Amino acid sequence: MTNNIFHVEPLEEIIDTIFWTAWIPRENPLSVIIVGPSGCGKSMIVCRVKSIAFCRTDSISSQGLYDIAKSDEANQHIKFLLIPDFNPTLSRKASTVDATLANLLSFTSDGVVRIDDGRRDKQCKHSPVGLITASTPEIYRKHAKKWYNLGLRRRIIPLFFHYSFATLDSLQNNVKHNKIHTSLPAPIEFQEGIEKMTFQCPSIPAEIENDIQRMSVKLAEYLGKDAYYNDSTKKLEWSIKEFLPLTPQLILRNLARANALKHKREAVSDEDYQFLLRFIEFCDPANPRKL
Repeated sequence: MTNNIFHVEPLEEIIDTIFWTAWIPRENPLSVIIVGPSGCGKSMIVCRVKSIAFCRTDSISSQGLYDIAKSDEANQHIKFLLIPDFNPTLSRKASTVDATLANLLSFTSDGVVRIDDGRRDKQCKHSPVGLITASTPEIYRKHAKKWYNLGLRRRIIPLFFHYSFATLDSLQNNVKHNKIHTSLPAPIEFQEGIEKMTFQCPSIPAEIENDIQRMSVKLAEYLGKDAYYNDSTKKLEWSIKEFLPLTPQLILRNLARANALKHKREAVSDEDYQFLLRFIEFCDPANPRKL
């Protein structure tokens, strides 16, 4: 992507490649939640890209998701939900959060959206969609245990980042020189007409398959990490819960193929493996990627 959102190019490269996972045969689109400090442009990254395949929404109640799925039931154009800010959803009462996460899990995994409020029971079948959204570290950490218990970490992958002092200084200079504004930057059209395109699934050479298999163990470790406050040391510390590497391996394979598709390669190459190395730098909650 070309942009005038400063210093987030590594993250934008990842989001751009994730969009291509929607066109891998027999695979569901990958979903992610960007976890970074408040005021760093996360929502702009999420909602700036436009396509007939992307539905930007703030309404993710049962009724809101049902309406989205129903409106696209005939065409099946929508591949991704773009939710600029997930904080309001995660800040509601526990029962509402649980219901919302359950609906998102169903929509992203199975494509089924259901309304059942005791008076009616309606459901709409849609092809599974991906989710791109954002949250602050404090709000995400508050729900991290639930995210693990519901199995959401293997379906909605958290990406962690923060700014270095040098980047913050550069951004402040950009504000001072009138280069950064509160309004949205110019939209980016994502491959207009892509919904009509067909692809052959890129093959993965055996050597890269082996590298991906080894990398999936590290990704599983990151996805199993949880923070807790140690009363003895008076510090935030980290524990690692069990997380099988099977889903991480599928995630990495699909990302490698998506990056190959983006660059019109028939087979996954070392360039796509290098992309995976850049991707996994965003996955460690204890060491967010420093931009």
